[in-house]
Amino acid sequence: GDSVNYGAGWEGSGGFQALIEETYPGCTVVNRSVGGTTLANDQIYNQIAGYYSSGGQADVVLVDGGGNDLLTDADFGSFGDGMDPASVTFDAATTFGALEKLIWSVQWVAFPQAKIVFFGLYKIFSSVTEGNKSYAGQTAFWESIRKICNKWCVPYADFFNEGTVGPMQLNSCFADAVHINEAGYRRLWPKLRNTLQTIL
Repeated sequence: GDSVNYGAGWEGSGGFQALIEETYPGCTVVNRSVGGTTLANDQIYNQIAGYYSSGGQADVVLVDGGGNDLLTDADFGSFGDGMDPASVTFDAATTFGALEKLIWSVQWVAFPQAKIVFFGLYKIFSSVTEGNKSYAGQTAFWESIRKICNKWCVPYADFFNEGTVGPMQLNSCFADAVHINEAGYRRLWPKLRNTLQTIL
C-alpha cells in the first residue's frame, strides 16, 4: 500500500500493523507499503509481486491505495463487467485497471489461498488535493473503488463513508492535512478489524 498502510503520521509503528499485532499477538505482519505510491502504473502491485517473487507467503493480503492517485489526478481509467480470470485484460497504467490487475494477480496467481482486504482513504479537505478534488469527486472515486472490490469479492473497509475520521477531526486525529496520527489509526481500527474478522 501507500503511506497510510506504511504508518506515516504514527512514525515507527507501521500504523495498522501495530494494531493488528496488538489485537492478534500470534500473527506475523510483513509491511511492504511505501509512501507516495499509486495504484496506477503497478506501483502497489509491484510491492506484492516482489514479495511473491522472494518466496513470501500470505494468509491475508491487506491492501490500501488510491489516495495518491486521487491527490495527483492520475488517469483513473474505467472498469467493466468481465470476470473470466483466464481472459480478462487490464490497463495497469490507470488506477482502476491496476487495482483489478492487483486483485486478479493475488487471487489467481500469487496467493490463491489468501484472502484480500482493501481499504481506501478517509475524507480529506478538497483544498489539499491537486486539481482541488471536490467532495463529490472524492465520493465518486471511492464509490468506483468499492464497486471494483465488490466485483471481485474483496471485503472493503469503507473509511470514506463509515470511518469516523475526516476534516472535523483534523486537530485530534491527523498528523498533517492528509496523514492520520495514532489517535486516527485507533479510531479507524474497529472498522478495519470488523472487516478483517469477516474473513478469519
